[in-house]
Amino acid sequence: MAEIGQKRLKDFRAVFCVRYEPGSLIAEVMDSDDKVMSSHSLSTGYGTMKLTAYPEKQILHVQSGELCYIPVEFTDEMGLLLPAMEQRVDACVEGPAKLLGFGSALYKTDESFDKAGHFSYRGRCLAVIQAGEIPGKVCVSFHTEGAESAVTELHVINKGERDAL
Repeated sequence: MAEIGQKRLKDFRAVFCVRYEPGSLIAEVMDSDDKVMSSHSLSTGYGTMKLTAYPEKQILHVQSGELCYIPVEFTDEMGLLLPAMEQRVDACVEGPAKLLGFGSALYKTDESFDKAGHFSYRGRCLAVIQAGEIPGKVCVSFHTEGAESAVTELHVINKGERDAL
């Protein structure tokens, strides 16, 4: 690992100009005895690109109007976010629930949040799923060109049933 250099802080900052190289960049804060007080790293993604979905919950209740938010991210094979990805992602919901909304923070768009396709912003999208009228298994999938799809499973259950499946 090559060292870029050391600088004293000025207004609580040290600025280094470096040429981009894939890999990891590690910044360390040293005390007066050259002991590491704090460290932060920034890494580039590599390998297979895929979509990753992170549902906030797995269980929804029948006829409740209950919502489940599912953040979707472009990640590499290690799970690192790929923030440069801004491309169309399509959502599909099968089972007793519906896609209530889908979109991203992309502010210059004519896309509608009630449609199943939307462009990501800085590698991210968000889907909102609403519980339906009958119990059952719900399969939510996300697809995009050139990346492995993300599939997640939710369950719509009757009120009073155990929440552990």
